[in-house]
Amino acid sequence: MRLIPIVKFLETKALRIVLLILPPIPLLCGEREGDINIYNKFILNLEKRPTVRVLDIHHLFKHQKGNDNLDLFERFIGNPSRNRVDLAHWNKKGITKVEEVLRDFLCK
Repeated sequence: MRLIPIVKFLETKALRIVLLILPPIPLLCGEREGDINIYNKFILNLEKRPTVRVLDIHHLFKHQKGNDNLDLFERFIGNPSRNRVDLAHWNKKGITKVEEVLRDFLCK
């Protein structure tokens, strides 16, 4: 996977590396959820490296019932009048939620 060379490079420059688990991507409507889960397991496995810490944010983007929390994603991308659906990028609310959890994680 392409992430390994990046991690190896960063290990030469940093004392600690924090990787985030991928959140769900509502735009894909579950069709690639299996691929995301496989990649997340790969990311979790990188925590075996002494310099890597992994933060699981996947659950932050889900409701308790398990469906995606669309309130945390941008609805549209580009010119609003064109109504091009986004649902892949975090909006300000989503970014703030990740920032809060990441800040707590880094203070441990």
